[in-house]
Amino acid sequence: MACHHSHPDHQRGRCGGRFLKFAILGVAGVAAFGAVVQSLWNSLVPSIFPGLHEIGYLQALGLLLLSRLLVGGLRGPGGCRHRGHGCCSQEGQGCHGGRCAKPAPTSPLSDSERQQLGAGPNA
Repeated sequence: MACHHSHPDHQRGRCGGRFLKFAILGVAGVAAFGAVVQSLWNSLVPSIFPGLHEIGYLQALGLLLLSRLLVGGLRGPGGCRHRGHGCCSQEGQGCHGGRCAKPAPTSPLSDSERQQLGAGPNA
């Protein structure tokens, strides 16, 4: 539920608290994920690849950011993941929730075949 100025929760200051909770959870999640990446790197990579050394926590966060940029690009959450594959680049089709809005399937029958079968032109 979005907070609006006239909403009773907004008047009581609960909307700011909700945003603060999500912000704290997001920061905590990134911090925990960074610690997991650091731990996995330091326990696996130096033993598998002798030329590589252990990394620090900030280097692990940098590695997370680099992997996000290389794999996910700069699009935000819910961005179109299918651009360039034809479905989102066509006229009249857009992305909705990360998926391409595809047109309704068309019938393989021609208009004359539909008329012979007794179906209308849009069937």
